[in-house]
Amino acid sequence: MKLAIFVLALLIPAGCSILYGQATSAKSGDGPRQLIGTWVPISAEDRTANGEVHYPAYGHHPRGYLTYDATGHMTVQLMNSEREKLGLRTASLEQFKAAATGFLAYSGTFTVNRAEGTIVHHVDCALDPADVGTDMVRKFVLSGDQLTLTLGPYNEYGTVVQSRTLVWKRLR
Repeated sequence: MKLAIFVLALLIPAGCSILYGQATSAKSGDGPRQLIGTWVPISAEDRTANGEVHYPAYGHHPRGYLTYDATGHMTVQLMNSEREKLGLRTASLEQFKAAATGFLAYSGTFTVNRAEGTIVHHVDCALDPADVGTDMVRKFVLSGDQLTLTLGPYNEYGTVVQSRTLVWKRLR
């Protein structure tokens, strides 16, 4: 009986946080367990302010992984599957720039706010030095084994993007 009361005392605060939409931190262990795992990209699409479709530098069908773990850490790597295959040590400056802009990589911790439907990636390490120390806010919708992340507006190499939508599928 004492064990059951102890377990309930531990579960009720976490349940209230989820039910009432308070901000949850995956690092503290009470984040949505449904996000934990490894995801692969299905599609990526940008929309400009006038509604035109534009694709990110890493392509409409990028390759890569997005991982959330139970300790509150995350990592993402995306690459344009059509990048030129070359060695960076021997690449021209133009080839090097194309290879770098066709690849997205960063890692850090994450927190979730269920009430706002957002997940925040707190960037500790990134391919782009300007991303280090930033908080990247994404709207998220989780439906079974599909995760949709939406972000924007921002400037993508000279193109003003109103919103970017990335659709992910959980690896099983």
